[in-house]
Amino acid sequence: MNKQNLIFTLLLSLGISSCASSEEVKTPTPLVEDKYRLMEDREKIEELRKDIPQEKKIENDEIAFNLKWMNDMRLNPSDIRSKFSSQVSRKRNTFNRDVSAARAEFSKEERKKREEFNQKMKEDRSSISARKKNAKEKKEMLDELEYKRKDFGAKQKLERDTFEEELRDKRKSFDDYIKQKTDSFNTDLKAYTQDFNEKKKVEKQIEKNKKIEAKEKAKEAAQTEKTLKTIPLGTGSVESN
Repeated sequence: MNKQNLIFTLLLSLGISSCASSEEVKTPTPLVEDKYRLMEDREKIEELRKDIPQEKKIENDEIAFNLKWMNDMRLNPSDIRSKFSSQVSRKRNTFNRDVSAARAEFSKEERKKREEFNQKMKEDRSSISARKKNAKEKKEMLDELEYKRKDFGAKQKLERDTFEEELRDKRKSFDDYIKQKTDSFNTDLKAYTQDFNEKKKVEKQIEKNKKIEAKEKAKEAAQTEKTLKTIPLGTGSVESN
């Protein structure tokens, strides 16, 4: 669609003209990292966009993500939806893998700290038992170790709870982002579907007209041939003296 090419050109120029004013506004925190965004890879034209603010470039790239399938109205709407769903699934799989990797790394570090702490506690208990101290002193020292054990456990729980809360926030942000882009895609696809169906209707009518025209021409040709056959041979010739 030519109008969408025009939209992209306008967006590109608007991004350049708004560069100075955009830099004065504090950049909002994005919902997701760039690798989770549904956007077109535009590295080939990066030099042309060097003066456009990053947020504007990301916005343009996300618009281009949809337009690349809808630009010339070749694809069936159901095929476009399938492609979009595939891209969403790919981004979701990437996000889920990263979350799993982050949780595995956190658990690994958590386990390492716990094992090191438990080993230190074991050594301290052995050291206390080996010393020649009265029962009261030993009890006080063992009570101190117990306090350290509980404090360590409480800190690890707090770290785990904080980590899991951060992951929940990231997942919510990711889900919110995907919902936003899906809603935007559905709006674009609805307009595309109307244009696509209208285009198909026009093409169908054109094809129908061509068939009717071809049929009429064939009929005319047959009628002309039939008429020619009824004309006697030599009609209109001049007799020689």
